[in-house]
Amino acid sequence: MNPIRLLLRMATKGLLHFLRLAPRLSVRLAGRISGNGKLAAYASRPWMVQRLGNALLNNGILIAQLNVTNACNEKCPMCNLWEEGSRMPLDRARLCLDRIAELGAFILTITGGEPFTHPDIGEIIDYARDKQFFLNLNTNASLPLKVYRRADLNKIDLAIVSFHAMDERKLARITGVGNTLPRVLETLRYFRDETSMRVILKFVVQRDNAD
Repeated sequence: MNPIRLLLRMATKGLLHFLRLAPRLSVRLAGRISGNGKLAAYASRPWMVQRLGNALLNNGILIAQLNVTNACNEKCPMCNLWEEGSRMPLDRARLCLDRIAELGAFILTITGGEPFTHPDIGEIIDYARDKQFFLNLNTNASLPLKVYRRADLNKIDLAIVSFHAMDERKLARITGVGNTLPRVLETLRYFRDETSMRVILKFVVQRDNAD
């Protein structure tokens, strides 16, 4: 093997062991070296950092997803989950989160359906954060703002927002629900201004939004 490649492999393996054995110190050093102060905040979640090291070192589970509900307030034609409308009971969701943590997953995405239609979504978010996952959550951001205020969104690392069109008529054709654009924009402003979540927007390219 090329000596440089061997040296890089050994250095990488050493760094991963460092993540696993000294999670708090490793993220503090990484924040200082990179100049990214946000990395130091992960020192309060050492289990999460350890799971990252374990997953990368042992080819373990890096990403997991938990579908807490098939219910949704929208009726997008490219998705049929809303037709079922079932929800996972809170105690079952907690058991699933326990198991996912035991399996060593680093990133957890809570999804649906629309997760915020679940009556216990706040408790699910709290429990997932207590398990120290890097926590993602999918949403269409179109429910009334009071729904999002019920949960502690600062416990979510990344919100992934399905936003298929900036035009009200196009959005209504895609989602099957009218007059949602003002609510979506209001919710996005709330996410930006009053929470610490990072937010990304995603959309499905289709005939009604391709132009």
